Amino acid sequence: GCIAISLAKKLPFAEIVAIDVSHEALKVAGMNVQKHGVADRVHLQQSDLLKGVSGQFDVIVANLPYIGEKKFNFVSREAREYEPHVALFGGDDGLVLYKKLFQQIIDYDIKSALVLGEFGFLQGDEMRQILNTYFVQDNWRIQEDLAHIERIFVVEM
Repeated sequence: GCIAISLAKKLPFAEIVAIDVSHEALKVAGMNVQKHGVADRVHLQQSDLLKGVSGQFDVIVANLPYIGEKKFNFVSREAREYEPHVALFGGDDGLVLYKKLFQQIIDYDIKSALVLGEFGFLQGDEMRQILNTYFVQDNWRIQEDLAHIERIFVVEM
């Protein structure tokens, strides 16, 4: 719930739907939204990405697991041993869940002004190919993080 809570704190009039596939993660998020006083505006929902979600959204923010099981497998031993697999890995190249999310946006005709997300170190070229597959090229861009590494995509719908 860190991203949802941060958004709720910065945007005091925003209503936020925070989605996770993991029931356990949502339990922790529930405690955190209470602790930070935003439970009235952060609505937690268990779903496989957008599958169980309805409505239209101004912004979709995604921080999906993007570590590749075969390619782009940059993860510490500690994280591999102690973090849930589902929280870290996004398929062979780490980008399977983003492909699934983008396809769901199209299939469910989700309207959103912006779709924002983070991807992994060195995945910029692959993310460009994926974005070109699902969105009009002039409607998206990739940005660098504060360390000048390509890590963020922005889609303007």
